[in-house]
Amino acid sequence: MIIEVSNCSVLYLRGICQNRAATSMREPTRATLAVQPVVVKVAPVITLDYQTRDSFVAGTVVGMAVGANDPAGGTLTYVWTATFGPAPTATTPAALGLDPSRWTSAATFSSATQPAANTAAIVTVMRPARRRGCQSPMRSC
Repeated sequence: MIIEVSNCSVLYLRGICQNRAATSMREPTRATLAVQPVVVKVAPVITLDYQTRDSFVAGTVVGMAVGANDPAGGTLTYVWTATFGPAPTATTPAALGLDPSRWTSAATFSSATQPAANTAAIVTVMRPARRRGCQSPMRSC
């Protein structure tokens, strides 16, 4: 990028102009500045969440789903975990009777034991880590 200024003080602050007095107020100064792209990291956005039951009873199956997107247009990964019992089993939104164009991940959970209070099934939505040297903020390289 080429930048023209009529006063060297702007460039002097950046260490480009060595002698402020050497540049006349009438004479424009030309300098080439390297511009580096700025990568903005934005968290995935969860737009929908769903569960087939409001409470859990031992031996029953609870279906869960989430709809999410990456504002940068990347691919997301989903990890389903639980604070008790076995890990939820990944499934498709269609298997729960949900529209796959709106729902991006789903799981089912079942346990033979009754959970204690304040236990939860958790979905973690994240962008896969980019490989070292990848310059694309829009996708995983």
